[in-house]
Amino acid sequence: MSTQNVPRPLYDLIIIRPAEKLERSSSGLWLPEPVAEDVGTRVEKGTVVRVGQGRRHPRTGILFPPDVRAGDVVLYNKALKLVEGGLGEDGLTIVAESDILAIVHD
Repeated sequence: MSTQNVPRPLYDLIIIRPAEKLERSSSGLWLPEPVAEDVGTRVEKGTVVRVGQGRRHPRTGILFPPDVRAGDVVLYNKALKLVEGGLGEDGLTIVAESDILAIVHD
């Protein structure tokens, strides 16, 4: 799915493409990561696809642009995502900017 076909999120919402997680078995095969037992503490890595314009101050109306940009690799709390897999292929996820924990610099 190209970025042009992904809808533009509103306010401080961000669309993320989760990174594929693999785990190596004892025989050397790569397997999908098993589901974690405690989803509330699960941190996931992904790439920012689209970013909303930011949030406005409730009294002054000043626009605060988001700190992340399309293409950034981020860590976010999987338990706090708003929408998962409803945006076509790749299981795109919508999260609020405040749910992003860090920007990863490789």
